[in-house]
Amino acid sequence: MNGHKRPSEISASTGISIAQVYKVANSLERIGLLSKGKELSVTRTPLTASLAGVFQYAPNVPKALSSNGAEILSALDVSRTVPEICDLMGLDRSRTYTKMKELYDRSMVKKEGRSYSVNTKAWPVLIPFIKDYKRYLEMNPDSIPVTAKVYGRSDDGILFRCPDPDGYRQTAFSAYGEFDIDIVPNGHYCSTSDEPPTLDTVFRDSLCVISKENSWRLRMFALIFYCKYRDRITVPDSPVMDEIRDVLDGKAVKGWAPLSEMQERADMYGVELA
Repeated sequence: MNGHKRPSEISASTGISIAQVYKVANSLERIGLLSKGKELSVTRTPLTASLAGVFQYAPNVPKALSSNGAEILSALDVSRTVPEICDLMGLDRSRTYTKMKELYDRSMVKKEGRSYSVNTKAWPVLIPFIKDYKRYLEMNPDSIPVTAKVYGRSDDGILFRCPDPDGYRQTAFSAYGEFDIDIVPNGHYCSTSDEPPTLDTVFRDSLCVISKENSWRLRMFALIFYCKYRDRITVPDSPVMDEIRDVLDGKAVKGWAPLSEMQERADMYGVELA
């Protein structure tokens, strides 16, 4: 795929159904190699050429490489067991076993005893891909997808939004469910921090997000979260907190819904915004 193309154009030129085009596009986006919009465009990275060689070698490869498939293969530059791969790459053991079975069924890996290695005899095109992917990971030590939107960096880690949260600690609005405020955010808000989310970190990360997103809905949920836990949160100094105080005082603030409208939603969680 050269330049930008619409899914319908890709379908017409390749004979692949539009549904399959979207399925492949979603898989490519998850591993950070495709940007989606009205048109699809390849993300320019050193991986692109070697990955194209893998795609030309066999159909439906994106599914095998998605959901940490690429990370697993990159760890198999030497023979390793699943627990060794998980410790090295920080992956979930159960999901890694599931993905490893998929890779094994496709003959992309071979097994000797409890250890796995890349089946380079059946898949010689994986050799340059693994080399390029390991170089990508070395250049991006936090393993943040190239399509991720970064909101901020701190001593705790990097705060970002990505399409696939697998392997990352969720925070901000994606962690609200852990604190009895169930919402469906627009994407997954994650952190590279290894520490579990707390009221303070989740609220701080929420403020960071709404300071850079023009979303009245996210602002409303941040306000509800604050009012629900205001007696337990260490409030940081920030312009967004000043806006929250003004809204609670009944002032009209640009970018925020009227307090009365937000109270209607807060009632669903038993929260008083006064």
